[in-house]
Amino acid sequence: MTANEMSQPARELQAPDTTDQQRILRHARAAVLKRFAVRGGIGAVAFLVQPLTGVTYLIPLTVAAAAYFMFELVRFLSGLIWARLSGRVLREYRLEMWPRVIEREKGWILHGTVFLLSARGPEGKAPRMRAIDAVDSGDWPASAVDGVWVAGDPLFGGVMIVPGTDRILFMQPSKWNEMAAERKQAGAERIAKAKRARIDSRWPRKSAAY
Repeated sequence: MTANEMSQPARELQAPDTTDQQRILRHARAAVLKRFAVRGGIGAVAFLVQPLTGVTYLIPLTVAAAAYFMFELVRFLSGLIWARLSGRVLREYRLEMWPRVIEREKGWILHGTVFLLSARGPEGKAPRMRAIDAVDSGDWPASAVDGVWVAGDPLFGGVMIVPGTDRILFMQPSKWNEMAAERKQAGAERIAKAKRARIDSRWPRKSAAY
């Protein structure tokens, strides 16, 4: 081991094992559930105010509360799909250290916070990636510039875990349609593996500019 490797934190030298991966996924699912319990609960309570009081001028509040509750319900179900997809990827692919990931742009869609990323994988520069954080954990972690753990295939996507944070993101190439020909030529084994992990198609299928 070189002096430089010895100076690196142990978390950067050893990928999260299966137990750690399951703990991270449980934490993510719990965060999605907690958000829905709080926000969906607010919507449900607001919806009941007018029927319980009988005050007619509160009818617009009931309509708005119903729309808000449905919005949060869709986000909740989407978060469960996001967590399930992440789990499938972790079962099919082993984690590898991608030595450099830089945030280029940040946005938001119904399914969560979206980051457009430039990355360098073990085999060199990777396609620009679109990473979704369904938990909405905040800004892009600055520590990711020093490397992140990634399970997946650069042509199809995968899962990213930021060392030391328990933060997990689902990512796929941002130029998904433009890379269709490359995916078709990826080889039977890579395609089959991507299908088992359910990353052979884009998720979500439509997400505005992202």
